[in-house]
Amino acid sequence: MFRRSALLAVFLSKTWTTDAQAAPGDPVAGATLAAACSACHALESGGKQKWGPSLVGVLDRPVGAQEGYRYGSYLEAGREAGDTWTEPRLRAWLVDSKAVARAADARTKMPAQQLTDDQLDDLVSYLRSLR
Repeated sequence: MFRRSALLAVFLSKTWTTDAQAAPGDPVAGATLAAACSACHALESGGKQKWGPSLVGVLDRPVGAQEGYRYGSYLEAGREAGDTWTEPRLRAWLVDSKAVARAADARTKMPAQQLTDDQLDDLVSYLRSLR
């Protein structure tokens, strides 16, 4: 129960922001990891809509705001509350999206990722580069 609450707290936290000065990770290595994401998400501007929303510009984008994509109620509530995809929120989602969704009594189609800390740094660094 504590883990679910902690994950939800990180996901919903508005006090954590991206620290551009301390941006770890290798975007080139992250691009290799993101190839798996491309099965469900567009990774380039104008890319075809797939199962999930586009990841172009995901960092600092409002939660649940991708035009043409139907989000779960907890992500729509985040959008209405003015939440954005901060780096800590995105990291929590990438580590275990299912647990974050369960903590909000919701579900997600996105599978939890099996990433090391370095791989997570690399993937987030790559996603940061998709502007």
